[in-house]
Amino acid sequence: MNITLLNLFNSELAVNVTLCGFVIVFSMLIFLVLVISVFGKIMVLIQNKKLKKATNADMGNNMPLKAKENNADTANEITEEETVAAISAAVAYIYKDSSVTPKIKSIRPFNGNKNGGNTRSAWAKAGIENNMRSFY
Repeated sequence: MNITLLNLFNSELAVNVTLCGFVIVFSMLIFLVLVISVFGKIMVLIQNKKLKKATNADMGNNMPLKAKENNADTANEITEEETVAAISAAVAYIYKDSSVTPKIKSIRPFNGNKNGGNTRSAWAKAGIENNMRSFY
């Protein structure tokens, strides 16, 4: 009779310890997820604040580039203006601590290297093609 009571007590203790362990582990995981997500949102706010400062400083120093005037849709013109604004903000951010004031003369697409070719080797192209084959 003593053996059955001892086994019953041990199994009840084991269940209690296991449940406490699950509760502690999952509560800490939830806490860590919340802390990391709040930290990420704070970092995004700080980066947006710095980007706005850089954009405002850039607009005051440089004349904005004008998009080419043609008979394109207004959506294309807005996209070109947004592209110019994004590139100007990136350049201003890079030169924010420098004494040099950058001036953007022109913006054109980059197709690989100076000759217009692709910079990847044949092995890199084959590897990319092999890995991406399942997506098409």
